[in-house]
Amino acid sequence: MAKRRGIGGIIPHQDDGWVLSGRDLVHLSPDASQRVLFADDDAYGFNDLGTTTSGDLLAGVLRFRPLVGDPPRNGQLLQIKADGTVEVLTEEIVWPNGIGATPDGGTVYISDYAQKVVLAVSLNDCSVHEFCRSPDGSANGLALDCEGGVWVALGEGGGVARFHPDGQLTR
Repeated sequence: MAKRRGIGGIIPHQDDGWVLSGRDLVHLSPDASQRVLFADDDAYGFNDLGTTTSGDLLAGVLRFRPLVGDPPRNGQLLQIKADGTVEVLTEEIVWPNGIGATPDGGTVYISDYAQKVVLAVSLNDCSVHEFCRSPDGSANGLALDCEGGVWVALGEGGGVARFHPDGQLTR
């Protein structure tokens, strides 16, 4: 992808190709053509990506430049539907990172690297609560397992932690 400085996340697109995040959200088709799915002039970029069980795109919006020393500023977690409708699920996140949705489609987990926590966001009412706190290092990447466990990369902690669906550390 010529002139693209970085990619924060990548997921397969339902019509083939890939969705990539960075300064904007782009659909990269198998023939290498590109289509901007969403852009935000107030964002420094989009970090990680995820999907809901119904196929909606989930994207973390970064509103400051942490690597150049900007003071922290809250970002967003967005849900982008197939028809292009965009909903802000929460602005209670500073540095959005790993994103994963529960199989029942009711909850999205999102790592906040800056706050060293994983937030749980209800897709029913957009309520947000702290799901867990990183035991060592920052909350970085995130994945869910078939038992509902939430696996979190610990950034500079140099490991991976697994949390039970109730938020208790299990590994």
